[in-house]
Amino acid sequence: MRRLPRTKKTHSGHLSGEYIQQKRNVIFIGNSGTGKSHLSIALGEEAINQGYTVKYYTVPPAYRMN
Repeated sequence: MRRLPRTKKTHSGHLSGEYIQQKRNVIFIGNSGTGKSHLSIALGEEAINQGYTVKYYTVPPAYRMN
């Protein structure tokens, strides 16, 4: 899995919906309480504001990395 660089440009690309136009997924991975749901909801709301339909998925426990 390739990790994205932590830069403002990466974040602004997500907020602009660039990942949608490029037909790319966004996956948040991390420990409980690190803000994954908060970030995904923020991106989803912004996508809705831009006229897109949004779906949220959770990974079943059998597929989670430990």
